[in-house]
Amino acid sequence: MLRQLFKKEKKLDVPIVLDQKTATFEDIALNAELRQRLKHTTIEKNLRYGRFMQRHKIPIDFNNLDYTQFIRHMDYRERVEKSTPDALKHEWKSMKMFLKAYHIDNWSYRAPPGPKPAMRVLPFPEKVHEFFYYKYSKDTYETKLYQYLFFFGFLVGIRPPSEFIELKTSDIYFEDNDRSYLIVTEPKKYKSQRVVVPEKSIMTSRTYKSLKNYIDRWRPKVENQQSGDALFLRPDGRPFSNTYLRNKMSKYGKQIWSHFRPYDMRHWCAVARLIRNKVELKYFDVYQVKNWLGHDKMGTTEDYIKYAEQYYREYPVDWISYAIRSRK
Repeated sequence: MLRQLFKKEKKLDVPIVLDQKTATFEDIALNAELRQRLKHTTIEKNLRYGRFMQRHKIPIDFNNLDYTQFIRHMDYRERVEKSTPDALKHEWKSMKMFLKAYHIDNWSYRAPPGPKPAMRVLPFPEKVHEFFYYKYSKDTYETKLYQYLFFFGFLVGIRPPSEFIELKTSDIYFEDNDRSYLIVTEPKKYKSQRVVVPEKSIMTSRTYKSLKNYIDRWRPKVENQQSGDALFLRPDGRPFSNTYLRNKMSKYGKQIWSHFRPYDMRHWCAVARLIRNKVELKYFDVYQVKNWLGHDKMGTTEDYIKYAEQYYREYPVDWISYAIRSRK
């Protein structure tokens, strides 16, 4: 719905500052897209929270914003309804979008701190190896598809499901000198791109679940007029949606490892590549892994070191090589 609104609206007609008394949620959405440069998914999420706040027992009147009213609402949500810190942060982000649209100075509010993240439990390499060969479906293509998806997901660590869906066949470059590479588009960062240069086993190997094997042998089996240039295709030949791929990978992944969540593949890749550095270089090369995963901040990558240290003590081998060639 918002996508159609953004397409038809003449950008020069959007007011620089909105009038509280008359502005609609559609006006707010257009302002957020053009003036605040928010992503469409962020705008949609903020509007959902805005509608929730508008209909709440202690409501927010977005056509007559009042700081006292807002604080009473947030106090009620926190102290009476026992809302989570994340929920309160989302409501605050929504409110800030409205405040900027009305050109109101940012109010003073700070959501309560959330709990510290739980320890990440990751599968050992032999368990990851099972993801690459499990029979997921009676349909041969579907089984092969998810074997390739898990192989690529664990070993390359792109963000699921969004970066999987953005991948195109034209983003894969096979070079004769075994220096093949891919361009990863990052929806999380306004579709910026990064270059990843995976190993031959991931890109061109005839033995393993390489991208070249998938493109040459399996993708043509289902490709049709609806496929476009999408790299990974559903059994009916259509590209994936975010929800469809997330649900499917969650379902199939739990058949191998009950704790599985799609983002575990990215966490596993970060830890496994740090461990590979430790095995080969005798230290954790944070900078190399940061660039590989596309982290903006060094601290995001450094957070993985404590897990890499722990898992390395438990199992001091090259996790990536062991996952590719299980040594049970």
